[in-house]
Amino acid sequence: MSAFGSSESAKEKWSLKSDSEVLRIGGRICVVSLSKMGGPSRMRRLYGWGHRVFPGILDCRPIYVERALREAGFAINDATIGSVAGLPVEVVLATKPGQ
Repeated sequence: MSAFGSSESAKEKWSLKSDSEVLRIGGRICVVSLSKMGGPSRMRRLYGWGHRVFPGILDCRPIYVERALREAGFAINDATIGSVAGLPVEVVLATKPGQ
């Protein structure tokens, strides 16, 4: 399993491509990450400030999880958006389709 919440977009794509290469056809992946989904909020601004000031502590950068998995060629089985401490979190279960 790879972690890519703190990496740049190109690294996210590389990580998902790498995950896809080690999964069998029909293999599943579940990604849980802070999400860019939803509108602005006080907690998002506070987290963004904390990420800039304390990047070694608040190192998970929000991403569009479902979109990233689709772009990497995965088939989405289930997707849920929740909240942790007022921050949006995406939980996405995907499958590597047959080639």
